[in-house]
Amino acid sequence: MLAQHASAGVNLPSAASGRLGLWRWGTVLPLPSSKRMPTFSCGQAIRSAIGLGALVLRGVGIAAAEKLGALCSSGRVRSHLHSGSIAVAIAAIFILCSAGGALAQDMEPRAYSAVPIDTNFLILGYRRITGAVSLNTALPVSNVRASINAGIVGYDRTFDLFGQAASAAIVIPYLRGTISGDVGGEGNKVARKGLGDIALRITQNLIGNPAQTPVEFLRRAPTTTLGVGLTALLPTGDYNSQHLINISTHRWTFYPEIGLSQPIGNWFVDGIAGVFVFTNNTDFFGGHVRGEDPLWVFQAHAGYNFGSDFWLAVDAMHYFGGTASLDGVSANNFQSVTRYGLTLSVPLGGGFSEKVSGGSWLTSRNGGAFDQISLTLQYRWFDP
Repeated sequence: MLAQHASAGVNLPSAASGRLGLWRWGTVLPLPSSKRMPTFSCGQAIRSAIGLGALVLRGVGIAAAEKLGALCSSGRVRSHLHSGSIAVAIAAIFILCSAGGALAQDMEPRAYSAVPIDTNFLILGYRRITGAVSLNTALPVSNVRASINAGIVGYDRTFDLFGQAASAAIVIPYLRGTISGDVGGEGNKVARKGLGDIALRITQNLIGNPAQTPVEFLRRAPTTTLGVGLTALLPTGDYNSQHLINISTHRWTFYPEIGLSQPIGNWFVDGIAGVFVFTNNTDFFGGHVRGEDPLWVFQAHAGYNFGSDFWLAVDAMHYFGGTASLDGVSANNFQSVTRYGLTLSVPLGGGFSEKVSGGSWLTSRNGGAFDQISLTLQYRWFDP
């Protein structure tokens, strides 16, 4: 995203922010014997890189708005407004209102279903996120909207760890987006593009998914699976402390979670609980330190298997917390968001499968009022 220094602003969190949630998902193993294996879900990889890495903003809140609001009334900022760039005012509002839960918005069914070891996945994905931001401020800013396009490339591999199935994955996102709004009746826009924060993930099964090769996995009876995962977002994306809007969050983010998957005939039910923990951005705009409280996330999914690699799921999630601070002063912008969506997986043959998903918001407090659609292509192969 390109812009002059004054048109800068908030983080378009990289991978993580969501997510672009790039996960492997259910797929069928074609065996030499021509037997067909039960579908297994490969969601244990790294959450939609686009969810993980795409998206807009985490609030700095009222404390930041007060400081940045003073800038908006200065002649220095007014001169940038006249130059056609979006004002720091808009960026301040974005921080204040937060596009919310960028990291939390990714909903991923079948993330903890059983999977064989010695399996590799190459993942390519695209996600588009659009939404408006409600303003509650004395600053003359209105009609603020964001449009984010994110592409990802990821690799995931399953292996034996302590006798149980485990996986490790990496996702690299690229983001391009715009934020627009009216300042004093004049329309302005800021754009950014570049690499997002790299996401690394490892998962470990605890119950129901012992380490089995693809051939051994064929004989496995479907049963309840329970696993844990840890995602780390590295501050590797494009960042400029002179910009208020950035692609990278310029901080470390950790997301431990626990997930359960329960098959019921052709039906399945999943549940996931986790928490995002953030380090501080010590080089935030204006030389300030930006912090954020933990953000708790809960997901529920229910779906039906129509056939090999062919399933549909209904998704729901709720996340809360994430109160931001600036130089230790709380922004009082506690987030509470409920989202819903649908996910469809379709086999393409030859080791390829495709996943299409969409989501929107049901309730939103201080963020999360975004619509999103994603398309992910997965290629799977096995070790010789």
